[in-house]
Amino acid sequence: MALVQRITDPSDSVKQAVVVALGRTTIPEELMQVLTEAYTIATIPTQRTIIQALSHFEFPSSYPLFLQALQSPDHLTRQSAIAGLGELGDRRGLPILRTHLQDTNVGVRSEAAFRLGKLGSSADVPALRQAMDTDPTPTVHFWASWALLQIGQNT
Repeated sequence: MALVQRITDPSDSVKQAVVVALGRTTIPEELMQVLTEAYTIATIPTQRTIIQALSHFEFPSSYPLFLQALQSPDHLTRQSAIAGLGELGDRRGLPILRTHLQDTNVGVRSEAAFRLGKLGSSADVPALRQAMDTDPTPTVHFWASWALLQIGQNT
C-alpha cells in the first residue's frame, strides 16, 4: 500500500518507478478500488501513472477504468489504456481498438494496431487495411501490416 501512495508523488521519475515496481509485484485486485478512486481525483500525470500500472495486470474489473482513460486528453494515458485493454484479452474491446486506429496520436494508433494483431479476427481486417493504406505514418503502417499477418491476411 505504501507503494501505491507514491503514485501521487510530484516527481515523474518516482511515478515511473512506481509503475515498474507495481509491474513486478503481485497486488490484490481489491487495490483496484483504491486506484479507481484515485484516478477520478488525480492530475493527468497521476492518472497516466495509474493506467500504466494497471496495464501490467489482467484485472477484469479494470475494464471500465481503461474505457474512462480513453477519454483523456493525454495521449500517453490513452495509449496505456489501449495496452491495458489488450492485456485483458477481453473481446468486448475489439471495436474500441478499431476506433482508436483513427486517434490523433501515432502512438495510440500504433498500439491499437498492435493489439488488434494480438486479439483480432477477420472482422478487424477492414479497419486494419484502411489504417495500412491511409495512415500517413510508417509506424502505424508497419503495425497494421503486422496485425494483418497475425490475423492470417496477406497484406
